[in-house]
Amino acid sequence: MYPAMLQKGLHSQYLFVRPDFRKTGIATQLLTEAKNYVRRNNGKGLALETAKDNPARALYEKMGWKQDRDYLHYYCTV
Repeated sequence: MYPAMLQKGLHSQYLFVRPDFRKTGIATQLLTEAKNYVRRNNGKGLALETAKDNPARALYEKMGWKQDRDYLHYYCTV
């Protein structure tokens, strides 16, 4: 993950987990730590973008991220 702070938020440009380590909870831990980082730094939230066919969308939604209605963006409040 290569985060960039944006107006008291965090934008994840890249989050990759090697195929042989998927389904082990690593992505959940990374996203949880990103939320904690924003909280510790008094941020307002996080944003990410992904492809429509990305299977990770199920993880984002399971973790409470919301899909933007006009664009394929997800966000969550912290």
